[in-house]
Amino acid sequence: MSTVAAPEVRPSWSHFYGAELTWGAHLSNVFHHLPFLATIRSLRPRSLVEVGAGSGSTSIFLSYFVPRVVSIDLDEEIVRSCQRTAPRFFGRAEYRRADAFDLSDIRDREFDLCVSQGFFEHFGDAQIRELLNVQLRVARQVAFSVPNAAYGRQDFGDERLLTRPQWDDLLRELGFDVVESRDYAPIHAGGVWRRPVTALLWLARKAGSNTRRPRQGGLKEGTAPARTRGADSLRGLRERLTFPRSMYAAVVSSHR
Repeated sequence: MSTVAAPEVRPSWSHFYGAELTWGAHLSNVFHHLPFLATIRSLRPRSLVEVGAGSGSTSIFLSYFVPRVVSIDLDEEIVRSCQRTAPRFFGRAEYRRADAFDLSDIRDREFDLCVSQGFFEHFGDAQIRELLNVQLRVARQVAFSVPNAAYGRQDFGDERLLTRPQWDDLLRELGFDVVESRDYAPIHAGGVWRRPVTALLWLARKAGSNTRRPRQGGLKEGTAPARTRGADSLRGLRERLTFPRSMYAAVVSSHR
């Protein structure tokens, strides 16, 4: 009987993303990364290339408001799956097989933006520098999102879970400008109970903004203004319902 442990075999990315994309999974992914997707939209790209197609959900959603979206992946099965899936979700993205370390088929600055979600945490420092240099050749800026140290688990098995200061410092040490960065909390859309929570937050916000000013003459001693009480109540409600800020997002450019 052998006492040598068998080497760990990780699943392929096509196996990892093997489940067929559903509307529920698509919307869940969009809500999960809505702060990151909102950052991309605020940059107003007319064209973007995504590195790492995954399930296709992110590129499909981006194609709703970006005129030209190209998504690349090294795994041929993932590319074919995304090509089949996108039309069912009204996606207009184009999918190509390509190596992220070699984008020689793409012209210099062909795209306004290069994006990725859940990509860079799988690489070492030297590889990240090489990948960013390649991406900043084909695009003016790079926007990416990765799980941070608060995420607490390795879904694929090789993720680097760093804090926001660690990511910011690493990117600068590698020679890149961090245009902006943030930690964000995923927004979970699943579950019926979240609908009334959203409504409650909206109503609380409306109540806080529409509260009348107190009459002249001041308040009774020890009484906070109604607007302040409304804001405090909303803040407390948010604190009880907020999910951990377990994702890091950054917009990166080259040193000028």
